Amino acid sequence: MGTKQQEAACRALNDCTLMFLHIPKAAGATLRRVLFRAYGRDACFWIRPSGAERHATMRELKTMSARDKRGLRVVTGHFHHGALHGVLPQPVLHVTLLREPADRVRSQYQYVRKLPGHPHHEIAQEGFDAYFAASSPALDNLQTRLLAGGLRGDNSQPLDRRVERADFERALKHLSTYAAAGVQERFTGMVEAMGSLLSWGDVSAVEDAHVEEEPLDLDEETRSQVTERNRFDAELHRVAMAKQDWLEGLAARMAGAPRVGTPT
Repeated sequence: MGTKQQEAACRALNDCTLMFLHIPKAAGATLRRVLFRAYGRDACFWIRPSGAERHATMRELKTMSARDKRGLRVVTGHFHHGALHGVLPQPVLHVTLLREPADRVRSQYQYVRKLPGHPHHEIAQEGFDAYFAASSPALDNLQTRLLAGGLRGDNSQPLDRRVERADFERALKHLSTYAAAGVQERFTGMVEAMGSLLSWGDVSAVEDAHVEEEPLDLDEETRSQVTERNRFDAELHRVAMAKQDWLEGLAARMAGAPRVGTPT
């Protein structure tokens, strides 16, 4: 690709709004901080059902004027794929981060233990086994649920039943359309590739949003059980790693530099 073509491609990318689907406990809060730094807080719409911040709810976003919507560079939050389809008048680039499912569930457990008021806070005090035995969508292929999209034609109802192979296939199809998909385990490489392609400048000073306590060491049997229960998430995680390989390669080619290996 020649220099003019590269510049045109980058301009096209920068004309789009980033639609960042934030999967819980997959470094999304830290990536949100990066996006705030890159684009400015006022150009980012953070969907927060708690209503704790300005521009907090999906309803507020939907009722904004077309002019205000066009001024947004980022929309982010815990929503499922398709929930905001057609809400913005401008083109969007879909972005997400996935995480190895056993580590994501373990991290979710440690987070819930410290969060009084969470529906599973009390049972989490009984230990990981009791927590994992609970019937909760968050512990059963959550990443597949969010990427599969809603159950109704208008995507208004999230997937709240048991995940099936057809749901996984739908999630896989949706993930294939994401311009930037990567994994929590290679967060730095993801940010560097996106920053290079989208001309972010220096965002290296952004700190981790959640500094975890020492990770709980899941024994081999427990980890195997968690992975088996979340087998669709495990498959999607492998696909996301491959997509990040492609993204990093594209960034290196656009920068005119050879790729120097894959971060781990």
